Amino acid sequence: MNSDRDSGAAGSESGDELSASSSSGNEVVQIELEPIQFQNLLDSVIFLKTVVVQMNDRIQRIQSDVEILKSKLIKEEQPIMTIGDFTFSDLEIDNALKIHNLSGDVEILKKFHHPRFMRVKDRRIEFMSPNGWISEDDSPVKMSHLIKKLSSLYISRNKDIHDDDMNVKQEHITKIFMDNNYKKQLTREFIAQFAH
Repeated sequence: MNSDRDSGAAGSESGDELSASSSSGNEVVQIELEPIQFQNLLDSVIFLKTVVVQMNDRIQRIQSDVEILKSKLIKEEQPIMTIGDFTFSDLEIDNALKIHNLSGDVEILKKFHHPRFMRVKDRRIEFMSPNGWISEDDSPVKMSHLIKKLSSLYISRNKDIHDDDMNVKQEHITKIFMDNNYKKQLTREFIAQFAH
């Protein structure tokens, strides 16, 4: 039994007691336990190991659920179609810009009225989401985004055309971009085109 203690071996029996010893550096620690105490300690270690395994499993399931929720949230925030899905010919832009007034601007904006993107219902603008139609207030896309797209279409086209009306067209583009009253008027006129 002394040889077990000297070598640091654990688990030597002496009558009704179990003894365990370990050495760390020069210090030797010896613990003598009753068999029932040893069994309780062993049961506790096994229980704690089981709890740790279960906690790790729960953490992995929670992380997986979080990733699923994130992907659903991202999908829900995106409309079925985006502003970038719409294309306009140079001729459409030129014709609207040539008019450089409310009716020309509305003609371009009307192209966004699409059953997979947006609609006007009860004089309110709604956008399509994966969960169905949602109001502009709840949508990540706003009418202001469409008006901004309109002005950027005009800007990109106007810089390519040098004619006598270039300055007038530029003033109109600035008005669309900067004048909040004009934006409101444009939105009202757009809604009026589809109000039933």
